[in-house]
Amino acid sequence: MDKNSLNKKSLFIILIGLICGCQQQIKLARVDVQTLANKNLSCVEHADIRTLSGTSLSPMLLPDDQLLFLGGYYKCNSIKKGDLVLYRWGDKKNVAKFVRGMAGDILTVEEISPDQWRLELNGQPLHNSTGAEYILSEQKAALIRLYARKIKLNEVLLLGDKSNGSHDSTVFGLVNTSQLSGKLIPLAHSSSH
Repeated sequence: MDKNSLNKKSLFIILIGLICGCQQQIKLARVDVQTLANKNLSCVEHADIRTLSGTSLSPMLLPDDQLLFLGGYYKCNSIKKGDLVLYRWGDKKNVAKFVRGMAGDILTVEEISPDQWRLELNGQPLHNSTGAEYILSEQKAALIRLYARKIKLNEVLLLGDKSNGSHDSTVFGLVNTSQLSGKLIPLAHSSSH
């Protein structure tokens, strides 16, 4: 391991330690510091703390929750299903979403009743973090049906936690992994929890 990697890793562990020292002021989500410390952080170009806005990740995460952003993380680490990522949409907009499908997965959109379409991955209903199936209206299902196929190499399916869809792949389609700015790690819940 080169000196810069060791310094970044040490700095990261110190940052997490400082954040965890604020337990009296904020209720902390569970963060497995040891697992994070074992990740390759040599590609992380920028790290900071972000505050979540919007409700598309509710109920898992709420507005004002704090997230650690690791910019460039996926240049040397694999993307995994369930990862919370920051996606660059257009020139300026950053969108936080969960990775729900990856290369090799087969995405289908099945009509289950008039004006109700269910997202499926590999022949099974796709679920959000609470276990609810993603059920979309005809209008919401229209775009994502264009991507109903085997997900290609370097593509991911990004979804919020709203089971009826949000500003996610149901709006902007499958995403090229080169458009992922980095990984987001929940740190602290806002006082509204």
